[in-house]
Amino acid sequence: MIEVENAASFLQAARTGINIFTGAGWSAMAKSAMGPLPIGDVLSKELRSTFGVDPNGSLDLPQLSTVIAARDAPGLEDFLRKRFTVSEFDPSYRVLEKIAIRSIFTTNIDDLFESVLGESDVHFLNDVYTRGAAASASAIDIVKLHGSVRDPNRPYIFGP
Repeated sequence: MIEVENAASFLQAARTGINIFTGAGWSAMAKSAMGPLPIGDVLSKELRSTFGVDPNGSLDLPQLSTVIAARDAPGLEDFLRKRFTVSEFDPSYRVLEKIAIRSIFTTNIDDLFESVLGESDVHFLNDVYTRGAAASASAIDIVKLHGSVRDPNRPYIFGP
């Protein structure tokens, strides 16, 4: 169990509305049809193997993705879409349905939030990139900072 400093303040915020910011580790308990969602070095190794690029591992992830995109942008898009489309997730993510969330900011390109909250009877996810900020109390604004497997018109960003 996680010990929370000022637990009463946290619980009050969870009832009245919070903003969530997530990074790569957030999706650690989710899988695509290809297996557990990879992060960092694991993703780099998969990209090197799949696309036959940089066998010595001298390029970091942003450099590697740039080289692959220059050689085979459609192939990279297809790979990332398959690799990061969530097919299964740990039930503990369902706790999100019980929290009053105002906004979600994530560097993840996967669709875990959409998978978990997509069938909610109370709230809906509003992609700020495509629709702007929502005015509805039932909307949860989501900002996918590095792209999204659900939006083929947005580029993926693998750098800071």
